[in-house]
Amino acid sequence: MSSCDIRLKSVGVAARQFRNTQLHAGFVTDLAPDAREYGYNLAAVTDLHSMWFPTLEFNGRRTETGSNLFYLTPGIYRHFRHRIEAGAAISTGSYFGVVGKITWEVGGDKD
Repeated sequence: MSSCDIRLKSVGVAARQFRNTQLHAGFVTDLAPDAREYGYNLAAVTDLHSMWFPTLEFNGRRTETGSNLFYLTPGIYRHFRHRIEAGAAISTGSYFGVVGKITWEVGGDKD
């Protein structure tokens, strides 16, 4: 049987549009009393074509043990109809990995 670890996180994000490129800055911290982790993210997204969006992110994280981890993550995502997006990226830096994401937006302004 596996154990379950549920944690609450506080997230702040600011974004700014410059023509067809968006810049994002974000910060996340763990709200658990026994955890002292926080992370930050700087990202750029540009409109390559009406449905394809290349991305470049710089991510950093400070762990409970005081270690600093850094990642550079280039990727691309595609916008589909009905507010669905899917993307993939390769994370390089402190660790190597492949990231996949599917998003379905509910509510908000109509596209």
